[in-house]
Amino acid sequence: MTSSKTVIIMRHARAEALRDELLDIDRHLTATGTKQAKKAMRFLDKLELVPNKIVSSHYVRALQTAEHLVKQARKLDKSSDIELVVEEALGLAAPMKKFTDWLTQSFDELPDVTLIVSHEPNISRYLGYLLSSKTSVYNVKKGSLAIFTLESPTNAKLNAFVPPKLM
Repeated sequence: MTSSKTVIIMRHARAEALRDELLDIDRHLTATGTKQAKKAMRFLDKLELVPNKIVSSHYVRALQTAEHLVKQARKLDKSSDIELVVEEALGLAAPMKKFTDWLTQSFDELPDVTLIVSHEPNISRYLGYLLSSKTSVYNVKKGSLAIFTLESPTNAKLNAFVPPKLM
């Protein structure tokens, strides 16, 4: 029998605004976004939920969020074994089935604490799926954390939902 896992879902931190000459996939974090990512890791450290693995969308802003989370964990002397993985199933254009397939296929190999960095509206869909809810619009702010305990890919309990201003 598989033991329960803590899965933390984070919307990427604040990124630069979309401009005509900039592709959405290439948007970078702002200074505020960098601060949000660092603050999120300090918050997780206080909860003793520093992840063993961070799985990120391949979009620049999500990957930069993940990288800043790892850097902050290193400053806290907590990251010697944090694995950072890029997963295209978490990309903005990826259909929901890619996420559910990825979660089902990788669940047994996930460590005790995994953090996922992705985008809206995907995050709302993930929350709806994990909560077995017909609602998939949760208005998840950039940098927010949803902390779940998963007994299986289809059996989840939401422990906390924390917007950046409460961290």
